[in-house]
Amino acid sequence: CTADNPFTDPFYAKKLYNFHINNRFHMSTIKKLPFGTFTYAVNTKALNKLISMKNTSDTEVWGNYFRKINQFRCGIYKKIPKFLSKPKIRLTIDYIEDYNFITKLYKLSKKKMPSLSDLLKCLEKNPHLLQINKKIKQKKSSPIKIKKQFKKFIVKNN
Repeated sequence: CTADNPFTDPFYAKKLYNFHINNRFHMSTIKKLPFGTFTYAVNTKALNKLISMKNTSDTEVWGNYFRKINQFRCGIYKKIPKFLSKPKIRLTIDYIEDYNFITKLYKLSKKKMPSLSDLLKCLEKNPHLLQINKKIKQKKSSPIKIKKQFKKFIVKNN
């Protein structure tokens, strides 16, 4: 959970952790959950290796570095129930529209710590809320920047 993703789902974070450890991945993530509720798992040795390969001090987005450098094993946890499989719903706070959406949704949930399921049930009862941040498009990640001697490890078409 980060400040701009207050609804990271702890149940699926634990599922991801187990998936990550059991499969010995360097980096793992979850697909299909609403944007802003998924999480990542990262092996610290792999992260240190990646840091030595990077040619930038920007630490905002790591996923593409792991996915685009063929030195890392990446996993995607996909066992998400259909009810929660809503990747187009934005439960993140990158723009004022996101903030307005989450503020209204949170108030309507009437819970101090609503679960992801609680939030999606609330949205089923109040679908008009989805209009608040519907037009927001997630920014694309910047291209990865790695040191010259590691460029040979970049996977093309990934």
